[in-house]
Amino acid sequence: MKLSRANRPGYATVVKRIRTGGNIVAALVAALQGAPEPTPAEVGTWATLVGWVHSWGWVILVGCIVVGTGGCTLWLHRTGDPRILAILNEVLVRFRQSVFGHAPGRLGANRVTLFTYRRLAFRVIFCRRWPPWGGWLVPVARPGHTSQRSKTVFRVPDDDSKAEGIAGQAWVANRGLAFALNLPKVTADSPDHVTEQYARRTSVSPERVRKAKRHSRSIVGFKIEKPAGEPWGVLVLDSLQPTIDSKKAGSAYRNHSKVLGRIVEEL
Repeated sequence: MKLSRANRPGYATVVKRIRTGGNIVAALVAALQGAPEPTPAEVGTWATLVGWVHSWGWVILVGCIVVGTGGCTLWLHRTGDPRILAILNEVLVRFRQSVFGHAPGRLGANRVTLFTYRRLAFRVIFCRRWPPWGGWLVPVARPGHTSQRSKTVFRVPDDDSKAEGIAGQAWVANRGLAFALNLPKVTADSPDHVTEQYARRTSVSPERVRKAKRHSRSIVGFKIEKPAGEPWGVLVLDSLQPTIDSKKAGSAYRNHSKVLGRIVEEL
């Protein structure tokens, strides 16, 4: 359900096993370091192993702590509990069905994507964005079996006027809502004024529009908050159709926003 393969439940199991294995190895190395160091006269597998651990055990311990314990624990924390993610996926599926259930076209033509706010997001480097600090909206989930992967990120610095995309505009809006409907159709042969109009209405740069592989004709963003009212992220609906039914979108948001807020609080 998550946008990265590494977020699938099977990967979480593997990472947990790596962490457990690392802890076991660290314990064994610590125990062997307490064994008497073999004398030059002693030979054999055991003496070789103990001698090697006495020489390089600290490297193994540091590796097990940094990678096996710290790295795996951080990975599990950042990707979330697979059970919570499964529930989140189901809610997003129902949200999409409520808005786009009978819309024409392919499944990937009408999408629902959940973004979360990160003050520091190193993944933006892989999207060729810089610097990774200062505030970003990064993709967390998109339901369905098609068009799941996304490298789209939006910068949301403290200066509200520089917030990118409809997602960024929803993040900084007082009402937590932003939209752009009936956007011009952009193709590789579109004249500059069409590209610039699309960029202006979606709050991104013309260069970003030209490089994009997909140009949605309608986009709506809703801010998602935790139960206590703390902003957490943005839910973005986008379609290749010129319009999104505002009544259906608003109704779906009212029906699901509180549930989404409770779920994301556990991520």
